[in-house]
Amino acid sequence: MPITPAPAFTRARATRIILGTIMYSTALASTALSAELALKRTILGAGGVGYFEYVAEVNGDETIAWRARIDQVDDILKSMVVMDEAGPAVVTLPGKASLQTAFASLPFNEGDVERLPSLIAALQGAEISVEAPRKLSGRIVNAVTETVKDKDDMTVSERTRVSLIADGKIEQFILEQAEGLTFSDKTLGDQVNAALSAVRSNRDRSGRDIAIRLAKGGKRIIRVGIVTEAPVWKAAYRLSLPKKGESKGRLQGWVVLENMTGNPWKDVTVTLSAASPVTFRQSLYEPYYVARPELAPPVSRTAMPRMDHGQMTLEQQAPVAAAVPMDGLRRPRLQTANGAKVFKESMDEATSYEASPALGSLANTSESTENVAGSSFTLSAPVSVGAGESMTMPFTDLPIEAESIAWFQAGIAGRNAWHAVSVKNGGDVTLPAGSVTLYEDTKDGPLFSGEAQLAILPAGENRLLGFGADQKVTVGKESEQTGRLVGMKAVKGIVTIEKQLRWTTKYRIKNTSDQPRRIVLEHARNSGWQLQEPAKDKATLAGDAYRIQFDVPANETKTQVVTLERPIQQSIAIDQLTTDWIGEFLSAPEIDDATRAKFAPVASLVSHKADLDSRIESMNGQKQSIVEDQGRLRENLRAVPNGSDLARLYSQKLLDQEKNLDKLETEIAKAKSDLNTARNALAEAVAKL
Repeated sequence: MPITPAPAFTRARATRIILGTIMYSTALASTALSAELALKRTILGAGGVGYFEYVAEVNGDETIAWRARIDQVDDILKSMVVMDEAGPAVVTLPGKASLQTAFASLPFNEGDVERLPSLIAALQGAEISVEAPRKLSGRIVNAVTETVKDKDDMTVSERTRVSLIADGKIEQFILEQAEGLTFSDKTLGDQVNAALSAVRSNRDRSGRDIAIRLAKGGKRIIRVGIVTEAPVWKAAYRLSLPKKGESKGRLQGWVVLENMTGNPWKDVTVTLSAASPVTFRQSLYEPYYVARPELAPPVSRTAMPRMDHGQMTLEQQAPVAAAVPMDGLRRPRLQTANGAKVFKESMDEATSYEASPALGSLANTSESTENVAGSSFTLSAPVSVGAGESMTMPFTDLPIEAESIAWFQAGIAGRNAWHAVSVKNGGDVTLPAGSVTLYEDTKDGPLFSGEAQLAILPAGENRLLGFGADQKVTVGKESEQTGRLVGMKAVKGIVTIEKQLRWTTKYRIKNTSDQPRRIVLEHARNSGWQLQEPAKDKATLAGDAYRIQFDVPANETKTQVVTLERPIQQSIAIDQLTTDWIGEFLSAPEIDDATRAKFAPVASLVSHKADLDSRIESMNGQKQSIVEDQGRLRENLRAVPNGSDLARLYSQKLLDQEKNLDKLETEIAKAKSDLNTARNALAEAVAKL
């Protein structure tokens, strides 16, 4: 989101915007904290984040205290900018080391600091001194828990007996009764303090104290900006139709926003950005460590080389893009007149708009800007809203070209078209997406006529808004699919047939109102199909549909024909032509008598070829049966005595079968010759198609 200088800074006093260096520390700086930051500007976006800018008046090298929510710390570390003309700032906050890390170098663990007896026991050997009930000093020998009873032997309690040694003498005291216990080693005392601070910081879920240490300078205004999570602002429009004889209605946009910062807003300048920037979460406050390989101690070994990730010549490096000035990202702002937007009717003239009573008086809305990433609207009045509260107010109020139409979407609507309004953004700024509530102006006041969703509407573009069923426009339709033969050809033994499929839909639109109606008809687009009727210059594309516009006079019915065509090709090898395929092809409704007559020789030859194939297959089957039976006879012949009656019988049968085989071989050869002739004749007939 763009950051603009505060009004207090002129171009002559160009503020140096310095990214604050974020440093981790275990405690805030000891410099006195004075100035307080107050929220004065915010840019709410559509990407789930917002830019929040805080202002403070400072004098000298002050340190500003800022209490941040724990869930915002990562975003603050990622995005904070400190804008101070005196120089760069340094930002510190308590580190977020884990307790395990905090106690890694201490002579005791996290559990030891939860109870004093455990801590004393863990510090065995440390030197301490006690002031009361008697003055003692020495090194800790041990700490032993004892169970004692009162004088009546009724109440049982525990106490800790600590033993100290000094100059070879051991003395004891009861820890629970001791006063003025001091560690003789200051370092050990500091370690205990650091451990307790780490425990406290780790358990504090309310937030983190951030200190912004400023550079030396005089009295001045500094600004601190962050980008952090924020609810998406919503647009909710009110649309009124043009009065009779006019072409422009009125569109009033209201913003719905929430203050979820945890603090009230007072006189905050709010800018609504319709851009959709990339946003993400990144855990910057959590310490990360890189896993390192464990290596054996070096024994005459060289250092490990860097991993090679490829190379490129200097010429292959991507050129560095020239910086674009922030002001260069802006387009001229819309003009305002009495709080209403003024849109240019042409390049040379502009007309103001008279408010429609359906939406009340014109609103003093916002200053609009078209940026590279999208439009933005800076509300004309500062915003004050309590923490956790929502609010809504107009952010744009403008005349808009609007036309009432009947919108029929095939496959979605029933018999009735939608009551719709075609709107055109005639201004210079993109209108963000949002809901639209339609009001009609009547003598009794506004009449609610439906709701719709408006997609993002760039300058100069149109949108259709469907608000409900149009009871006075009904649509009926009927469809028919036909086909026609376009051509046939045979190349290198392949027959290719080209057909043109046609899908015709007739829409009958009946207008029962006493006014002519503009109809917008949407017909589905299907892959591979091309629009033939109406002419392509009479239709437009809208997503996966053709959009066709025409008028239907009052109390009349009009027929609109939509025809789509799709070419298809079918290829088949000559050897794969069958009588079934030809019969199916010739019976298709798109095949005319001339084509059937032209295809008759081919059909006859295919039938003849099929007969020859069948005859050859049958004779080969007979041949195979004789050969198999001859094998049986030869086996039987070997099993009977030579010269016997059975031997003579088997021999005669073998002789007869050999004669049949010779005859079959001759007939098969003749049939194959006829088949080859039939194939050649079929190829010649196909070539003549």
